[in-house]
Formats: sequence, C-alpha cells, structure tokens
Amino acid sequence: MFDALRALVSRFDMLLRRQGRVQEFTKDGKCILRIAVGLSHRDLELSDGTKIQPGQEICELHFWNEHMPTMSREGPDLKWGLEFYRLAVRSFRSLAAHMASEQSFANVMALQGELALPSGESRFSLVATGSQLGFDVVDLTLQAGRWGRFKHFWENIYSWALMWAFNPGSLKRKRFLGLHRYEFWISRKMFFHLYGAQAGQFARKSSTSTTAASIGKTRRG
Repeated sequence: MFDALRALVSRFDMLLRRQGRVQEFTKDGKCILRIAVGLSHRDLELSDGTKIQPGQEICELHFWNEHMPTMSREGPDLKWGLEFYRLAVRSFRSLAAHMASEQSFANVMALQGELALPSGESRFSLVATGSQLGFDVVDLTLQAGRWGRFKHFWENIYSWALMWAFNPGSLKRKRFLGLHRYEFWISRKMFFHLYGAQAGQFARKSSTSTTAASIGKTRRG
C-alpha cells in the first residue's frame, strides 16, 4: 500500500513539474537540482547590491528528489551533511556551465529556491548551510499574512508528502505544523563568481566540515 501511495506522490510531482516547466539540465546522476526559468514576484535587494524587481527573469531551483542523498532513520548526520554539501557544489558548478552556454539564460538576474524546513536546531543549521553556499535567506513564514499562511499550509502538505515519498528519514523529529518556509536567493553575478568556470577552487571549501558538523548535531537535538 505504501509503495502505491509513494508512486502516486511521484506521479503528482511529475505533473506539477510539467505544468511549471521544470526541466533537467544535465544527465549527471549526481546532480540534485532541476530548474525552471520564471519571473520574480518580489522587490528585493540582495546582499551584494543586486536589485530584483517583479517581472524580472529568474532561474528557479528545485531539488531532484530522486538524486538526493538518502537519510538514515535517525535523520541528518555528519555523513549526510558532507554528501549534501558536496553534491550541492557539484550541481551549482554544472548549472553555471549550462547557463553560460545557453542564450535563454541571458536575461536571468538571479537564482531562487524555496524550502520547507523544520523548527528547532536543524532549521538553523540548514539555513546556515544556504548562507555558506552564498545564498541570501528570506523567512517567508515570518512575513506571511493570513492568505500567506493559508497558502503555506497546502504547500507544506506537498513538501511533507515529497519527503515521505523520497526520503522518509528526513521526517525524523519534524512536526508538520512546525515547518517554516524559506526562499534562498543568489544574484547571477555572485553565482558565477562562486561556481562559474573562472571561480577556480571553491572559496568556501574550508566551511564544509563545519557545515556538516552543524547538520550532524541535529541527531542529538
């Protein structure tokens, strides 16, 4: 029965990806990202001074759920944190090369992803990971009004279903009503500075062990 339900969630996810024109940009089995070109709905100034206005083209980031590293039943640990960080950097470098080679990304001003994260220490650890990867973090839950909270409720149901279907270990010690939604933003300029062909050795490599150790602490939280 559970296998049938997971297959149903996977099918529904595929239909939503088609509707949102979410696509795979590489055949690399280690890539953990899919993408879509969309339009910003925000008026936002990023930490490097880049100003994002509604209607500007952005690259939307989506996790490639089938390629995400599998968590143990105990939730995220040091090993998982290291693997996630390594795959994220690998995927960003691959995406930067793809964007540089495709004219369709010429007007993209920034890259943006959205995540539902649990309350507690693990939330702050994962937000810190996003910052260490070069992203600015926006807490959507804190900014949400009544309509926003209603919208987030249904989005969280979908996020919860995806975690249950693709990576059930990630639900360890997570309360559905404790989920917070975040946006992660990085400007095109900063993205290519960190992950483009001219970036060379990843400048933040030394933070990998610190990030993974921080994630690993959630097992004992």
